[in-house]
Amino acid sequence: LRKKIQECPLGLAVNNETYKNHQPSDIINIMSKVANDYTPKGENMLLFSTEVNSDDNRQIYPQTVFGFESKKIYACFENKGSLAGLDIVIIKWANVSTQKVVYWSAFKLNPNADYNYIFTKKESNWDAGKYLVTIYKYIYSVAPVAYGEF
Repeated sequence: LRKKIQECPLGLAVNNETYKNHQPSDIINIMSKVANDYTPKGENMLLFSTEVNSDDNRQIYPQTVFGFESKKIYACFENKGSLAGLDIVIIKWANVSTQKVVYWSAFKLNPNADYNYIFTKKESNWDAGKYLVTIYKYIYSVAPVAYGEF
């Protein structure tokens, strides 16, 4: 089980400390529970854009509607509150309308930046609908720390 966890996109967030406090089967159970949750939880901190300012990581032209031509979507947030000083987070991008997770992975952040962002590349056309992006602090936590919707 441990090898399977390390090979999945979330494996980056599972470290020795996680294994010291949790059995691999517990980690998989928590991941399964989180995968099927489409309710906004945590603090609403994310702003979305198709471009990010390279000087300060802030979004350029925040928006809540994206066309099919949008190939990359950024979720930008201030490095404060529950997101302050984090160097890695777990992110889940999900279509709430279809109850489908479109992207789920660990993501590295700059803990010293004023702003950070996470992003996903749209590999194919996404279904129309309402999307929820959720950020988790730890792989073994079912409590999100931040979210945003578009």
